[in-house]
Amino acid sequence: MPSKPIFMTISLALLATAVAGPSATAQEDEVSKGLIAYQQENYTEAVNSYRLAAEKGQADAQFYLGFMNERGLGVPEDDVEAYAWFTLSVSNGYERARANKGTLREQLTPAQIEEAQRLSSEWGSKGAN
Repeated sequence: MPSKPIFMTISLALLATAVAGPSATAQEDEVSKGLIAYQQENYTEAVNSYRLAAEKGQADAQFYLGFMNERGLGVPEDDVEAYAWFTLSVSNGYERARANKGTLREQLTPAQIEEAQRLSSEWGSKGAN
């Protein structure tokens, strides 16, 4: 179960996204669906929704996908993938991901960081197409 501060942060993000209303883009809609699924502890559905938006370059979805990978929620725990998603999120302007990336960096080997950077580069170039 996620810690209360993280849950509150994600809950507040859900509220902020919901306030965006009818003008929300398709990616924002997927992020909203992911946040709702997360609150309902349907982590697999949350991951699926985040992934749809993350693969299209949505920085907050990339952050949430990194969070899910880091904690093994809806996917097997994978710090390399989490680091890759946090890297993409930061490169797309989501500064909140920087702290998560820094924490993981301290736990990964240089080879794991290199692999994560390769993945983020690969995923980032797919999203640009």
